[in-house]
Amino acid sequence: RFLKSVELGAGVFCLAYRRAIMDGGRAAAVFLTIVGLGVAARSFAWLVDGRPATAFIVFLVLEALVFVAVVLHLRIKNGPRPA
Repeated sequence: RFLKSVELGAGVFCLAYRRAIMDGGRAAAVFLTIVGLGVAARSFAWLVDGRPATAFIVFLVLEALVFVAVVLHLRIKNGPRPA
């Protein structure tokens, strides 16, 4: 139940701040952290528990694709960060 409530909270955050996420800044950083940690947690679970169900793998891939898509969008919109 705890993890379901955490994911619900993350989903509500994403809906409430969707424009701010796509504009970059703090909301985007929080969003990318949430998604990145979700991908890392699912990957770790796969390593520890063995091959998961197909739905688990689908959600892992979709989360990773969302992460990449948002990063690419922000790079195109804001330009690459100076080194």
